[in-house]
Amino acid sequence: MKKLLIVFLIIPASHISAQIVRNTTESFNELVFFVGINNPEYDNAEGSRYLNEEFVLAKINSISKVQPVRFNLIENSIEIRKEDGTIMSLSQSYDYTIKLVDGSKKEYETKRFKNENGDIKTSFFEKIHATENYALYFKERIRYIPKKPAKSSYDQEVPAKFVKGISKFYMAFSKSESQELIEIPRRKKDFLKTFMDKDGTMEKFLKKEKLKFDKKEDLVKVLDFYFIKT
Repeated sequence: MKKLLIVFLIIPASHISAQIVRNTTESFNELVFFVGINNPEYDNAEGSRYLNEEFVLAKINSISKVQPVRFNLIENSIEIRKEDGTIMSLSQSYDYTIKLVDGSKKEYETKRFKNENGDIKTSFFEKIHATENYALYFKERIRYIPKKPAKSSYDQEVPAKFVKGISKFYMAFSKSESQELIEIPRRKKDFLKTFMDKDGTMEKFLKKEKLKFDKKEDLVKVLDFYFIKT
């Protein structure tokens, strides 16, 4: 008989959550998830913290039944809406592959990466291209800007808002033992340093083709060429 362990955490009210831990099998009811309360700090902010404001049907891992999901970029969570309307977040303790079934054919995976501070974190990335040599990922970003109170009776308060941040591309070597994604530099100079263009062929290729590092199609050409010459 399976044993059910429920752990309650005593934390501030704005972050109340109960963790439900079950044995892991390919059933939605046995996924590990958190039932939480949204951070009230964001309630009156302009814009959206979500990659997709509305829930979209998706297949999670190998579970046959599709689930409504949406991606919270600010809190770095994947939310699921149950049939009774309850909204939950998948635990970040497990890896997920999420394939949207809305016709877009978009696929997301949870991956480890190094953030701006050099810390190793886990987040969800859109998988946009894959070959036998590498996989290319895309990460959209949203920043939260807190409200600015009025400094005097002549000023107006500036409301809090969500603004679009700088999106980034990442990649993984298919045959690498490392589980961390590599951020692709946005400047040609940094790219050539990262991918060790010792003989200058990559630099000549970039100059000739006039490729950019913020376009998916261009990056695919760059990486394909890199693996051909190596």
